[in-house]
Amino acid sequence: MVALALSMGLLYGLELLRTPSHWGADYALLLVLNVALPALLQFRQLRSNRTVLALVSTAVLIGMWLEREQLIIGRSLLLTGADYHPTHTDIAMLLGSAGLFLTLYLSIA
Repeated sequence: MVALALSMGLLYGLELLRTPSHWGADYALLLVLNVALPALLQFRQLRSNRTVLALVSTAVLIGMWLEREQLIIGRSLLLTGADYHPTHTDIAMLLGSAGLFLTLYLSIA
């Protein structure tokens, strides 16, 4: 997981070199959630703590959602120039997927 986090950091860095206009608060949060927090798992004490693992895995899940949101919504808005307002279906799909994840995660914890 640490190697994957570091490789994701490298790819994010290359993306920023190519398009520096992407830099913002949401991109910085994405870097923290997908690169910095998983990098903490290189320490054995943190890796063996179940609470830390649960928090880091939840942070990575949120970071991956932010990345998908940035890819799908952000780039489509650049192409169309329109505003995005989530519909009831979008919100229901987000809450349903989070609920399913938490149900499955807590059932094996």
